Amino acid sequence: MSDRVKDEVTRTDAVRATARLAFAAAVVIAVAVQVPGLAGAQWSLFDTRIYLDGGHAVLTDPSSLYVTRWQGGFWFTYPPFAAVVFGVLDLLPATVATGLLTFGTVLASARTGLLVSRGLVDRVGAPWASAHRDAVAFVAAAALLMLSIVSEPVRGTIGFGQVNVILAWLVVEDFLGWGSKRPWRAGVLTGVAAGIKITPALLLIPRLFVGDWRGARNGVLAGVATVVLSASVTWTQTWDYYTRWLWDTTRPGDPWYAWNQSLVGTAYRVAGMDGASVLRWLLVGVAVVAGMYVTTAALRGGDRVGAVVLGSLTIYLVSPITWYHHLVLIPALLAWLVAIDATWPRPWRILIRIPAAVLVVSAITGLCKTVPSGGGAELSYSPWEFALVDAVPLAGLCLLVVMAGARISTRG
Repeated sequence: MSDRVKDEVTRTDAVRATARLAFAAAVVIAVAVQVPGLAGAQWSLFDTRIYLDGGHAVLTDPSSLYVTRWQGGFWFTYPPFAAVVFGVLDLLPATVATGLLTFGTVLASARTGLLVSRGLVDRVGAPWASAHRDAVAFVAAAALLMLSIVSEPVRGTIGFGQVNVILAWLVVEDFLGWGSKRPWRAGVLTGVAAGIKITPALLLIPRLFVGDWRGARNGVLAGVATVVLSASVTWTQTWDYYTRWLWDTTRPGDPWYAWNQSLVGTAYRVAGMDGASVLRWLLVGVAVVAGMYVTTAALRGGDRVGAVVLGSLTIYLVSPITWYHHLVLIPALLAWLVAIDATWPRPWRILIRIPAAVLVVSAITGLCKTVPSGGGAELSYSPWEFALVDAVPLAGLCLLVVMAGARISTRG
């Protein structure tokens, strides 16, 4: 090996080591900033307490799981498999359980950022990126982690003690990490995530459309396994959940509440309680068709990052309830949008950028929280208040529709 080659290898190793150090520093900072919040938690970790209550109930008094209002008036709304998982967590001291969930959320966000960054570096394929793939990916992951940690969705997830980031990581790991390494693994983690919170199951549909029968089958089998496991612990509650409680979409809260960033919430805020039925099905129908089309197109084209973020955006829009802190993959969506911006046909590029900018800024800053809410105030919003609250769902819908149009025009 010549001295020149040796010097180049040495420089490459040094750059990679520095980038890894930067990523590690970002993780340490992200973990450290959570400590004061945990130490002085008052309103925070509220949802964690409900999780632990549900976990305790499923192991001690299963009949109370879905009929008791926990923590002063809130239902347990997750599938019974989630209660079993939280039951295991409830065996630990409360401070340990909440600490594990909080720091696990940060680590899951870091891993998600790294997987997305690696996928985007490979997708872009620029010479400067390919020459230092690992270094670019680690630096991008550090930046993405910092953006995620300060974004309102992730801050809300950590503050309330939610599991949104961990569920997002399971799906990302399935498409971009562990699940993509061997065919028998594909779809498994998405199925597990669906066992905890139903909605990730929507991401199995694009696998069917591209002929990934094994991945779709594995996801279904993993989801069924979570149902069987929960049924072995509490058959009655499992049956009741899937035949009754799952279909009561008001249990998590009023669908018109300002923090609900799904198109269902938009329909209620536009048409009121009496007129929302038709409008919500129209909006959701358009979002499902456009979202599944662009997600499938991305997956078929080998853009697995695009498939994850577009599929997740579709889930956010069509779910009955999407609280603002569910939108944890919006920073990853931003990274993907920037990375692939130049690949769109020129006439479509500006049409994509406008709704994308509105969606990302509104979600990351939590605009919906700046408007008065509760007590039915949402049903009589002014146009300005409506614009602030519904910027995310309407911009998200426009983005999916415009992207679908761009894909169709390219094929034509």
